[in-house]
Amino acid sequence: MFCGKRPSAFPWRSQGGLEVDLIIQAKGKLWPIEIKLTSTPSFNHVKGLNRFKEIAGGDASQQGIIVCRIDKTRNLPGENIAVPWSVFPEWLREIID
Repeated sequence: MFCGKRPSAFPWRSQGGLEVDLIIQAKGKLWPIEIKLTSTPSFNHVKGLNRFKEIAGGDASQQGIIVCRIDKTRNLPGENIAVPWSVFPEWLREIID
C-alpha cells in the first residue's frame, strides 16, 4: 500500500503459456510487470508483456515493465522498459498517485 492507496494487482497467464508476473490497475490502465533476477534483460523477457498488451488493447498501458538487477533504467523493444529493483517503488508510487 502506497500513500494509503491499494492498487488492484494480479498475475496473468495466456492459454498458450505466456505469463506476466503482475498486472497493476492504475490511472485507468493495466500495467504489465515482469520480475526477473537477470542483469541482462532481453527480447525474450518482453514476450509476455507484449502479448498481454496486444490482448488487453486500449485497456493496457503501452509501457510494460521488467524489474531486474540492472544499474539504471533502460528502454527495451515494444515500448517496454527495464528498471532496477531500487527504482521500482518510486515508479509504482508515480503510477498510483
